[in-house]
Amino acid sequence: ATRVAAAVAMPGLVVFALWGRQLLALWVGRSFVTSYSTLIVLSIGYLFATLTGAAGQVILALNRYRLVALLSVAEAVTNLVLSIVLAKHIGIVGVALGTTIPLTVMAFGFFIPFSCRLIDLPYSHLLRRLVLPAIINAVAYGVLRLVAGGPHLFSNLIVLVAACVGVFAVCFSASFLLDPSERATYLGMLRELVLRERT
Repeated sequence: ATRVAAAVAMPGLVVFALWGRQLLALWVGRSFVTSYSTLIVLSIGYLFATLTGAAGQVILALNRYRLVALLSVAEAVTNLVLSIVLAKHIGIVGVALGTTIPLTVMAFGFFIPFSCRLIDLPYSHLLRRLVLPAIINAVAYGVLRLVAGGPHLFSNLIVLVAACVGVFAVCFSASFLLDPSERATYLGMLRELVLRERT
C-alpha cells in the first residue's frame, strides 16, 4: 500500500515542480506565482504524509492507539513551534517548512519503520520498493524539464490540467508495469476481469 501511495503522490510533486508557477498564474492569478516555493515545500510534506497512511493504519490495527496519539500531539506541537520560529525568518515558506519537517521526521523516523517492525517486514525491503517509483518520476521530471519546461507553455488551465493528467497516468502506470512482480499481479487481475465480462 505504501508503494501504491508513492506511485500516486510522486507524479503530483513532479507536475508542481515543473509547472507550479503556470498553475498558480492560470488558476489564481499571476500575483500568486511568488507562492511557488511554498507550494513545492508543502507538496513534499504531502508526499511524506501520504506514505505514512498505510503505516499508520497498521499501527492502529495492532492497538497502538496511545502511542500514536502521543506522537501526533508531539508532532503538532513541533509543527506549531517550528512554523512560528521559521516564519519570523523566512516568512510563509517557513510555515510550510514547519509543517513539512515534522511530517518527514515522523514518516521515516517512526511510522514507516515501526509499522515494518510490527509486521516483521524489513525496513530496507520497503525502501527498496520505493526506489522504482522514485526513479521513474525523477526521469519524467528530467525529460519534461528539457522538452516542456518553458515559462509560458500552456495557454489555459484546461490544457495544463490535461498535461498533468497525462504525466500522472504515464508515471503511475510505469511504476507498476516496469516491476515484474507488480506487472504479473495486475495483468492477472485484468485478465480475470476480462474473462468475467465475457462470461
